[in-house]
Amino acid sequence: MAAGQLVYQQPLVQPATGLTLKVGPTLTSGTRTTFDGQQAFLSPDARYLVTQPDNARMGIQPSWAGLQLFGVTEDRGGALPRPYWTFLFGQWLDETTFSAAGVRSGPHVDEVDLLTCSAQSSACTVVAAGFSTFTFSIAPPRTTPFAMPTGSPIQDLY
Repeated sequence: MAAGQLVYQQPLVQPATGLTLKVGPTLTSGTRTTFDGQQAFLSPDARYLVTQPDNARMGIQPSWAGLQLFGVTEDRGGALPRPYWTFLFGQWLDETTFSAAGVRSGPHVDEVDLLTCSAQSSACTVVAAGFSTFTFSIAPPRTTPFAMPTGSPIQDLY
């Protein structure tokens, strides 16, 4: 919940397809807008929404298989820079800026850059280049050697 707005899945009993995330003041009233994704991160003032799948490495790429940026009350949102083949959400730093990890192909292994991204422009700035590799532990749960402050581990579910 942020600024009096909730992000929820509707209907509440839907399978985990993640294709019907909604934002509204309650589960039953107010103008609701539908977004793609499984995990949702509303900006502190609820103007922007970042969504991403539960699985860090999607085998089949459905429409929500990546970090997406949407404008909730702002006519904004869109694609993030393409030097990265995937993004992982970090946290909102203020009303319009969030941190993220951008994964790019390296010469021998995929590398991760720590980024700050603007919801207003969709531009990202590298804060720490190559701070980790995008590898996963062998034993379940398959997680990365780094974590983001979302409260959930970065997992390869398959």
